[in-house]
Amino acid sequence: MNFFSKIKSIFFNAGNDLKKNDKAADSINGCTGTVNYFNHSRGYGFINSKAFDRRVFLHISDLEERVSKGQKVKFVVEKTSKGLRAKNVEIASA
Repeated sequence: MNFFSKIKSIFFNAGNDLKKNDKAADSINGCTGTVNYFNHSRGYGFINSKAFDRRVFLHISDLEERVSKGQKVKFVVEKTSKGLRAKNVEIASA
């Protein structure tokens, strides 16, 4: 199973083996992407990742250090009621 199939099965499959309140089923570790936008005064931004067909929301409370547009980051994706959210965001080493 390739990476995209794994993501699709986690987020879009309502299979019997996934419990509705299971946090492990609602997150994916080891994602990478590029900061598309971040406004430090407002405290939020977005990350583009090739693994997803949409932007991933980023809140300032999930940052380890200051980020800027175009910076490569590593993060965990969590599915929320409003969409995908990046958690535990770290700057990717070059």
